Amino acid sequence: MGALTTHWEIVSNPALCRAHPALAEAAATVGGRQTQNVGTVAGNVVNASPAADLLPVLLVSNTSVTLKSASTTREVAIEDFVVGRRSTQRRPEELVTRLSLQPVGPRTGETYLKIGRRGAMEVAIVGLAMRLAFDREGVVVDARVAACAVGPRPFRSREAEARLVGSKLDAATVREAGELMRGSAAPIDDSRATAAYRSRLLTPLLARAAGACLARAAAKN
Repeated sequence: MGALTTHWEIVSNPALCRAHPALAEAAATVGGRQTQNVGTVAGNVVNASPAADLLPVLLVSNTSVTLKSASTTREVAIEDFVVGRRSTQRRPEELVTRLSLQPVGPRTGETYLKIGRRGAMEVAIVGLAMRLAFDREGVVVDARVAACAVGPRPFRSREAEARLVGSKLDAATVREAGELMRGSAAPIDDSRATAAYRSRLLTPLLARAAGACLARAAAKN
């Protein structure tokens, strides 16, 4: 995906929506139509906001970022590229030119869920992306879960992922995964929500995401 791809180009591209539904869901929540018309993928990434909607999806997609200067080209994993609040590995002489996402495989579902104070033109109180792959018996064989707005940068919860792998998403396992993700988060109080409220949202949001991933994976069979 080119760095100058806009959010609206993602949302309005049927092939891309089918290939990367979570990315399309996230792009559709960024600002309003005016913002989506001009805001780019690279802009969302390089801005490195703790609440950036695209970053959790890019994390669960194992995205790599291509950076180019006059003399060199290099690729950095998105997980390493964003190093803190509004801070990245991009050097002053470099431009982001491309983002490469891992495709959604067979028997795999993904989603992006966002909680805000209203339905549009809103910065996330919590955003959560998930991608789950299942075997033929419905057992989770790969799990990726990432969140934004609950720490200084969007992050993957390896502990929650490990808890989901090997399960059939029974209620107890999903609840435990949500609690593990809460343990990985470091939310703050701000004008949109308290840290305690953000933390409480993670467990039910993870459960909703798991149900959505299961339904989408099943629909492919």
